[in-house]
Amino acid sequence: MSNAYDWNDIKNRILSLGGTFREEAVHPQIAAYIRELGYEAHPLIVDVSQMDRVDEDLGVCDLAVVVTSTQSETNNGVYIFVFLRDHSYGLINLVPSTISKAPMIRKVTGDMTTALLGVDHPPLTPFDMVEIAGQLLVNTFLKDIQIAYRIPDDQKESFLRMYLPKFLVNIAYYYTGAVDKKTGKPMVNEEIVDMQPAYIREQLRQGVPDIFKPEEKPGPEETPSSDDSSPEEISTGEPSPEETKHQSSPEVSAGEERSS
Repeated sequence: MSNAYDWNDIKNRILSLGGTFREEAVHPQIAAYIRELGYEAHPLIVDVSQMDRVDEDLGVCDLAVVVTSTQSETNNGVYIFVFLRDHSYGLINLVPSTISKAPMIRKVTGDMTTALLGVDHPPLTPFDMVEIAGQLLVNTFLKDIQIAYRIPDDQKESFLRMYLPKFLVNIAYYYTGAVDKKTGKPMVNEEIVDMQPAYIREQLRQGVPDIFKPEEKPGPEETPSSDDSSPEEISTGEPSPEETKHQSSPEVSAGEERSS
């Protein structure tokens, strides 16, 4: 285990939460999967079944692993990566990250706002703004995410169909400060948001669900039927009850389901 962390303190933290642990190497396939999601697995296996703050409704599996972020320069926190029985995952915060991104966020926001306000344009309707904002998101932030997570060219459209609705919901939750009414916890969780692109990439590697596949364009001699006359709509509504339950649990921030 890395010497950059006080592992005795981390072990005591696990015990204080009601968990138990054993020092044991993580299976290489599990460690590789966790790394694909942006975290480094450490040889510390945790039994979280007796933790007081774990929501029983989530159905926690026996396997949980202590992890740290692979991007230690921006996240130096320590977490328990939990595999759930519904084939999703969650994070229990052991040691919060102490690295603040506020100065960087303020600078980028200020620079981009100044640039956009300097663009001369005619009066815009709300729908015009939706079109422009959508194009800006896809051609800037979403493009950067696709590059960072090495999304193959032939899967980029499917990635957008799967990821864009989640991205927009995260923005809405963050900006409005939405919280769970029962727990008072934020509806958007930084660690889970950072894992979503990698998780969708893993889904794409396993096969793209039909609903997210790009619409096949008719050949030169084919005539599209009335059912195929318009592109498939992307739902950007509220998340499912299951997803909301996961995101808003008191201590476990649940991730995305493996199958759509």
